[in-house]
Amino acid sequence: MVIISDYNAIRDAGRSLIKLIWENVSNDLPWRKNTGIDSDAQIVLSSPEAAGEQHKLSIYLYRIEEDAELKNSCWQDEIDKSRPAHIMRPSINLRLYYLITPLAKDDEVNHIILGRILQIANDHPVLRIPTLQGSLAGSELKLILNPLSIDDMNKIWGIISKTKTCMTSLYYEISGLSIDPSATTTLGRVSEIETKVVHRDEIEN
Repeated sequence: MVIISDYNAIRDAGRSLIKLIWENVSNDLPWRKNTGIDSDAQIVLSSPEAAGEQHKLSIYLYRIEEDAELKNSCWQDEIDKSRPAHIMRPSINLRLYYLITPLAKDDEVNHIILGRILQIANDHPVLRIPTLQGSLAGSELKLILNPLSIDDMNKIWGIISKTKTCMTSLYYEISGLSIDPSATTTLGRVSEIETKVVHRDEIEN
């Protein structure tokens, strides 16, 4: 299912991930005690490099890609017989790629965090209301684990961090998101048609 949304869709997708995680751990007191994650404010939409000491989990959007399978959409014609035709550009369909990194100082704690996130994502492969936030409310998104090679992981970390080496993380993809156009082209409708009958001998002369 393709989501038609406004330019806030990318931000709202990240907020939806935070809500998904927190909704599923907020009542898990043993997990919260073991990980030290006591509120959704400790989950941040920034790189591990930029996250503050108060943050326990980083969700970083490291890549945005146009969905090639949906790229060649036809222009949309809004038909209203009382008005001129409005031709709308096709929506841009996107895939969002996230790096999810626990930031505890203890590796065992990080493993607990990662295990719970894997469990949550496996339980919720499709995001719907009430998890989806803002402009995405009432729609659907697919959440897909996106395993990368060691080389690809090293490249990503080499770009996003100057001080941290490749940390144990999860890589997820969100698909099915699109941003609708902001402008339309107005075309005048045909109001009169003039026809003329031409005899064959007139054409030949």
